[in-house]
Amino acid sequence: MDGTKPYILAITIRVIVAGMFVINKAAMDHGLNSFVFIFYRQTAASLLLLPIAVLLERRNARSMSSALLFKIFVCALIGITVSGNLYNVSLKLISATVVAASSNSLPVITFCLALILSIIGGILLCGGLYSMLWGKSMETKTVQCNIEATTVDDGAQDEAHRELEGQKENKGREEQEKVELETCIQQV
Repeated sequence: MDGTKPYILAITIRVIVAGMFVINKAAMDHGLNSFVFIFYRQTAASLLLLPIAVLLERRNARSMSSALLFKIFVCALIGITVSGNLYNVSLKLISATVVAASSNSLPVITFCLALILSIIGGILLCGGLYSMLWGKSMETKTVQCNIEATTVDDGAQDEAHRELEGQKENKGREEQEKVELETCIQQV
């Protein structure tokens, strides 16, 4: 019996959610405003859960700061109210069957969005890397021009020669960085 409890619970939750879809559709078809319906639903849920929370958690209660209360308010506003209203508006326009089927496809949509956004993030990362390399090469070229313009005596020529040799090494590094950038772009 212990192995079947999770399955029974999952099936029970899906039956309750399907019943909620049907009840919501019937309420929307009879002309109930979706904003009013969401208000009543949230009020009923709060009135049901408040005594349970007070009885079970009063010994473990911690004080909440105003910043935390504001964050909870914003999460509730965006996560519950807006999504509930969008859900009810879509329920007015289409059947409960389509809404029930589309709610089960949310993990697939989330995976596809994560894949697309990770590719975009990789492109932005490579673009930032390239811009950093391009900025370093511009700094090197300006230093080279200044060195050539200021060489006057033999001691300065030796110093300029050493710096030019160092710049040749930098060019080798730049070529290596460009190859690494191309490899990064090919991997993405």
